[in-house]
Amino acid sequence: MSTRAEHLSAALKAADTAQDLAQAGEYEGAAAYAAVAQAYAAVASAWDDAEPVVLVKPREPLPEWCGQCDGSPLAQRWVNVPGGPGERPSVVRCSRCNPHAEQYQAKAS
Repeated sequence: MSTRAEHLSAALKAADTAQDLAQAGEYEGAAAYAAVAQAYAAVASAWDDAEPVVLVKPREPLPEWCGQCDGSPLAQRWVNVPGGPGERPSVVRCSRCNPHAEQYQAKAS
């Protein structure tokens, strides 16, 4: 069992069995099933207190903005590159301050 709902379901089934046994006069079996139901309910309530698992590592802080590219946020750290004769101009990641630019990664290594 791996979810809160599965533990609650098992607790309810054990509690129903405990009730049936108690009504049939089998008090020792009923007590055992009641203890199992209580244990499952305790595990299910622990799900509310559990810390969430973080699967994504925190981002490192951005390098200082160079002031030459379009803006300080990462999404704006691009520069316009004029095209050669017969080529269109293009936009590339700023090699001075965009950590995803190939040139920046080569400098940082």
